[in-house]
Amino acid sequence: MAAAAPRQPNKTRLGAKQLKMLFARIGDTIETETRLLRSNPTADLSEANARKNRCLYELNLISRELGRFELDEGILAELQELRRKVDDNAAAIRANMSATRDVIGILGNAITRAESDGTYPSTSRLPAGYYE
Repeated sequence: MAAAAPRQPNKTRLGAKQLKMLFARIGDTIETETRLLRSNPTADLSEANARKNRCLYELNLISRELGRFELDEGILAELQELRRKVDDNAAAIRANMSATRDVIGILGNAITRAESDGTYPSTSRLPAGYYE
């Protein structure tokens, strides 16, 4: 009797339904972060970042199989909607970062004015005895 050939593991192939579900999960994650940024700019984003990292990990895992998909109109529409959500999220993040830079600038100017007794111009940050 001949030895039986070793069985290959049964790999589950990614289907269009799973791909669309992943895109939906990524979209929900991004929209949640965008709403959080807009409703509470000082919110802790660590959970949102962890969820985005998990989504990126999943997307990375399936990226090798994406080439076998014919991108039908449904998947293309999903990708376009996901792109719109990413662009909206990027705009919210840029606004948050800009506001943060503005606040840092205001606080820096306030500290400089508070440290100054008016004797020297506030633009000089050198210790006493040093000249530019």
